[in-house]
Amino acid sequence: MPITLEGLHSCWKLARARAGLSDFRFHDFRHTFATALLRDSGNLRIVQQALGHRDIRTTTRYAHVLDEDLAAAVDRVQKSRTKSRKAVRKVG
Repeated sequence: MPITLEGLHSCWKLARARAGLSDFRFHDFRHTFATALLRDSGNLRIVQQALGHRDIRTTTRYAHVLDEDLAAAVDRVQKSRTKSRKAVRKVG
């Protein structure tokens, strides 16, 4: 039996209803994937290639930086700077 556009819409509507999601588009999976890939790789160029974007500005609309990722990155920089300052003091 062939798959029809109407049948896909019907299945998608039913799946969203069962999951309790009213404001969720199928395309939102692309945003979720891009964000997860950015979190895992930390590399926006990898996300750009995976999504097939020519312009990285398009990728930035899909790959979202989460607050907890930003906080963790700032924390890593702070710890790194603290270590490097201690190492300089020990040498001098």
